[in-house]
Amino acid sequence: MATGEREIDHPTQLNALSVFPLLRTRTVGRLRLGGSLAGHPERAAWEAELNRQYFACGCDTSAKGLLLGLLGGGLVGLFAAESPGAGLGLALGGALAGAVLGKALGLLRAHSRLRDVVRKIQKSWKVEPPADPIDAWTCG
Repeated sequence: MATGEREIDHPTQLNALSVFPLLRTRTVGRLRLGGSLAGHPERAAWEAELNRQYFACGCDTSAKGLLLGLLGGGLVGLFAAESPGAGLGLALGGALAGAVLGKALGLLRAHSRLRDVVRKIQKSWKVEPPADPIDAWTCG
């Protein structure tokens, strides 16, 4: 494993992945699938899709929200504001609200796509159960 990579050795480790900034696990670089998937023919494709979805930020949706909010706020400000300053304030407020809502929606969509990729990988990742379940217990 190269520096700047995080290897995932068990399918349950995929559950901790999130695109949300406050819930994101600390990762320096790319995610790699290891463990019993080391020789799987679809591993490279799964890694590429997993990294694409894990590092998605929702910026494209945020930009669209910003433009729509600016347009909507500008139109409201143009026709409903009593002064030019109020119209400008409505336009900027609409842009800010659109950008925030767009970012939130973009992150929700990105997280949903990440969950879909994780489920697809976990469905195909077969892990050998421990030979004796008692040996797998860990007591304090």
